[in-house]
Amino acid sequence: MKIKLNKFTLFIKKIFLAKKILLSVSFLGIFYNLFFLNSFSDLYFLFFSLLYFGAVHQFKQGKKFSIAMALFFLFLCPFLISLKSTLFIHKISAWAFTFLSVGILEHMLSLRKQNDQSN
Repeated sequence: MKIKLNKFTLFIKKIFLAKKILLSVSFLGIFYNLFFLNSFSDLYFLFFSLLYFGAVHQFKQGKKFSIAMALFFLFLCPFLISLKSTLFIHKISAWAFTFLSVGILEHMLSLRKQNDQSN
């Protein structure tokens, strides 16, 4: 029994580590897109949006974090207008919309899951 339990705990640790890596890669991609990429690539944006959604979907508290990030980015937008960098403002607002969309989608999925469990 101890061997089976040990294998199970190793399996769980590997899954949790994979979730952390997925979330880290998505944040690094978003950070790279915001600060180092000099153009707005739709394919890159779509890939990292889906990667972020997949990572957040694995963690149960992702909806609160996504909405908090969206509000933070939306709060930054008026202050960034003074920089006169339209590409940077465009990227920040696009990611704010993405974070907000992911947070709302996650909230809707959790409400649906709770509704299915109660019935």
